[in-house]
Amino acid sequence: MTPKVSLNKLGEYHSQTNPARRRTIVKDQIKSNKAAAPTYQKAIPIIAACGIGPSFDSGKLSRLIEALSDQNGGTAWVKNDRTNTILALKHWQEIAGRIPILAGFTVSKGEHSPPKIKMGGTDISIRPDLIIRGIYRGNEVVGGIKLHFSKTFAHQLPKEGGKCVAALTQQFLQVTKSKGETARHALCFSVDIFAERIVSAPQNQANLLKSIEASCEEYGYRYQVMSENISG
Repeated sequence: MTPKVSLNKLGEYHSQTNPARRRTIVKDQIKSNKAAAPTYQKAIPIIAACGIGPSFDSGKLSRLIEALSDQNGGTAWVKNDRTNTILALKHWQEIAGRIPILAGFTVSKGEHSPPKIKMGGTDISIRPDLIIRGIYRGNEVVGGIKLHFSKTFAHQLPKEGGKCVAALTQQFLQVTKSKGETARHALCFSVDIFAERIVSAPQNQANLLKSIEASCEEYGYRYQVMSENISG
């Protein structure tokens, strides 16, 4: 069985110093229920529609939050997800204008099922939530934002975890970018919504990527051992 992990969980694993929490992250990735409905999915198209940085439209976001608040009905799960989505969007409203991109850059929703990348024997699902495109010094550039949603303080991404996420977002875009584009580190971000933390990819990534690869190798080993124990 090939070890697999989502990008945000890898970021948390990479920056986590608590051995018990690291084991839990691996176990949860092995036992992840693919049939479970993903949370906060209504937030992403709303975020994409309202822009970021200098193009952020706070008024539009307020109107969309109000429209979402006026909705009712649904299962208990739907109602709870709607409440949490509204709360997340209110946090986003506080930070969206602080994301450092140039005026005129476009923001679109990322692909639903893009290809994975492999590092240290582990398949990593990157899936940038937002794609940024524009012209910088006469060149076509692309970047991406990976959003992290967790109200639980212990599961939020610290700065080091955010660097991991942002750097791998750039690595992913370097492979998947359109012809003529350059994946720019300054346009790749990890954004922890509830912590209101914005982290960009560092310019010099050689040592960071070596460290991430080591984390992937360790994660992959744990994944294999725990998978065998669970299946056995």
